[in-house]
Amino acid sequence: MIEFMPYEAWALLLKTCQWAAATAPVSATKGRAKRMSPRPSYKKRDALFPLRDVEISAFAREFAGRFTTPYWTRSMSKRRALMFLGDMQRNSGDRLTLPSDKQQEASGLDGEDPSMTSPWLRPSTLHYNIVLDVICRDQSTSAEELARIHMDMRLHGVQEDTVTFNTLLNGCRLLGSWKHFVDIESHMLQRDRWGVTHMDATTWGTLIQGYLECEDWDAVDRCIDYVTKASELWHGQQGDSGDQTPRAFVPTTYLWSIIVNSYAVRGMVTQMLGARKTMNHLGIDANAHVFGTIFAALRQMRKSLAARGCDTWTATASTLEEYDAMRASGVKANATMLTNIILIAGLNQYSADSSDSSKRDPRMSQKLAQISQDTAAELEDLMIKARDPDVYAALLNVSGKTGNTSEVNALWKTLVTETQLADSSAPHVLTSRTLAAYMNALISCRAYDDALSAFYEYALPQQKQPFTKNGSPSTRTIPTRPFLRTVELPVYEAAIHASARADRHQVCPRLVRAMVASGIQPSVLTLRYSLLPPDSGETRKPRASRFTRAWSLPLTIARELWDVVIAVRRDVWMREPTDNRPVIVNDIAAQLIRVAARARDVEFGKDVFDALRREANHYGIDHGLENSARRMALPDHMQCAPNVRTYTSMITMYANNIDLEGMSRMWASMSADGVAPNVHTYTSLIVGLHKIAIRKRWRMLRECAENIEAGGDTFTAASSQIPWEPVSQDRMVEAIEDWITKQPNAETSETLPQTFSPEILDGAASPNIDIPLSTLLLRYYATRIRDTERRTHLVSVSSAVPESDADNEFGLRRAMRICEEVDNSGLVPDGRFHAALADLFEACGDWSGANIVRRHTNNGAASSDR
Repeated sequence: MIEFMPYEAWALLLKTCQWAAATAPVSATKGRAKRMSPRPSYKKRDALFPLRDVEISAFAREFAGRFTTPYWTRSMSKRRALMFLGDMQRNSGDRLTLPSDKQQEASGLDGEDPSMTSPWLRPSTLHYNIVLDVICRDQSTSAEELARIHMDMRLHGVQEDTVTFNTLLNGCRLLGSWKHFVDIESHMLQRDRWGVTHMDATTWGTLIQGYLECEDWDAVDRCIDYVTKASELWHGQQGDSGDQTPRAFVPTTYLWSIIVNSYAVRGMVTQMLGARKTMNHLGIDANAHVFGTIFAALRQMRKSLAARGCDTWTATASTLEEYDAMRASGVKANATMLTNIILIAGLNQYSADSSDSSKRDPRMSQKLAQISQDTAAELEDLMIKARDPDVYAALLNVSGKTGNTSEVNALWKTLVTETQLADSSAPHVLTSRTLAAYMNALISCRAYDDALSAFYEYALPQQKQPFTKNGSPSTRTIPTRPFLRTVELPVYEAAIHASARADRHQVCPRLVRAMVASGIQPSVLTLRYSLLPPDSGETRKPRASRFTRAWSLPLTIARELWDVVIAVRRDVWMREPTDNRPVIVNDIAAQLIRVAARARDVEFGKDVFDALRREANHYGIDHGLENSARRMALPDHMQCAPNVRTYTSMITMYANNIDLEGMSRMWASMSADGVAPNVHTYTSLIVGLHKIAIRKRWRMLRECAENIEAGGDTFTAASSQIPWEPVSQDRMVEAIEDWITKQPNAETSETLPQTFSPEILDGAASPNIDIPLSTLLLRYYATRIRDTERRTHLVSVSSAVPESDADNEFGLRRAMRICEEVDNSGLVPDGRFHAALADLFEACGDWSGANIVRRHTNNGAASSDR
């Protein structure tokens, strides 16, 4: 019976598998399968299955309806498509695929070859293209399997076309097989030069998207240059003769939207806007995807400019220009586009965009206000006409930026009322996205308790049965309150953010544990929100906040949070990396190590540092040259290879514990990884060396005093030959100071141990001194001078004036050189610097100089308060 199935029947069956693969989930979970997306409309299914053959179309519709069961996955679609292809090959009677002894058995009833009487049974290019597309949609497929199907296609004498190579190219992109991706591109370029198959807009769009995903920027620029030239060639021929050469192809909106997105991802705003103008020049209509990408990139540009304190008018002016272009093109803006426009143009006054706004046209301010009103009205109109959660999320986002709590609550009440009055068959607007947007809006308004109340009310409802006074259950019905059926990651992250800012950090580990119990893995934002300091709710004076010690998370909460996270990451490390999203990154590890340093828990700090290295090894990211491209592909805030901040935190932890061996080990590891220390690293190193030197000097003084008492000598001039030499740590501090102040000294360089030598900075510039480091050095030399004076008092206790000493003069000269370096660098000393300078004068016996410095400091503080 299979031998008599027509050509259209096999094509419809394979298209059914193709449709099922597009709608089926990626894989089934243990114990139960994920449910598929809703069944498509009849219009879409009629387009997939035309009514040329009524019986076959009905069978295909019935076959497609079975795929809506919750047990169908993309792997099953792949197996079914391969089964159909195998049936066609076995029953085609093709002499190329059957042995000689089997060809007679495959002949027809009249002795003729079935391939001659039934040519529709032989698989064609269309069949193979559909099968390749189905296979590409399954993530369990390998590139070698695609290559085998392609080789089988050639062995059966089926010629490839452009769609075949486009499908193979897209399959290698989805599977991440970049070696095969490059090989297919070179093969397609060769066939295009020969004129066998031509590369169209889909081909170049797939190439740009693939190279964009593998971070090969040179290849992206090369493809964009070729597409631009080919599009210009097509445009020129269209205007002249209307003919088209083989090298030119018809550009599409989809292709140029990928080009615009490639520039937006890399932050190349000027090139992105130029690509949109090129589309207009070529006569290609820009759609909502193009303008949505442009407005999102402009919003990010304005945000980065504002964070650096630069003029943001460039982003605002470009937004106005693109807004006019969008209106002229007749593109209807969606909720995301309108939100980005409002955040760029509507939430800030015109004068805030530039310090020189008076020189610009004042009518632009009115235009910005008009655009803000129009976009807000369109968002409200979308909310009224369509039950779209994205519209509510966009409006909540805009309301949160304005800081108006009453407006946020009013909008949320509208959403809750609409959910309560809606029909059960209508789509829900109370989703994880809308609840997360509502909580984030309240967090922006500093209403942290309200955000937590919304989480416990709608994400974790507690339905209680009402009781009467005598204890019997009441017959009164409870009004149903809407709540989330499934709580997703953004809702948990918003709750953790609100808990941390409300100084309820003990709740954060519980929420993370609830996430893990529900099958949600914590992300980078989860840990960053958990480590946020509490919000005091008041704006402190700059001078007062500058000298306030940084807040630190309690060690018990940090350990509880770390135990939950590390248990999840150990399970992830046992498997192959399926994504490029590390969780334990440098800034999180540095904060946790500083918590351990403050609590002097070395074991906890070592565990965090080892986990950071394990995370980098899991994703193949380290400081080696062979993995430099993979490391550079990640943004700075997602780097998991230990950097200078992490190493500085580890050195600080060992310095607080006065562990010279640990400091030496971290310094050697920095040298091996090629991480250059900065001024903060040297500050932490000097702190540790200072503490060790103080201990050694006190030990030497105590031994000297005990020896004098044991010998029967008193504190007289006869015992003046007490051995006193600066310890090795003092020489290290002197060498580091010479390196930072750019005044090398041959004596200190020779005495500096190799462990802490700054030779890893060969050819690199030394860091500049700052106020904290200069303050630390002043305190160091003041303590060193005091230790010298204590040694002197062992000789003569009755001496009212400290005796002059060579080491004393050496420390004083060094301290004065530090003050000159601060003055020459243009640094502004703060109160701590002046206190350290006054302490130095007291150590030298200059009480009047110390009083002058303190009086100057108090007058400066009073004037700043005024």
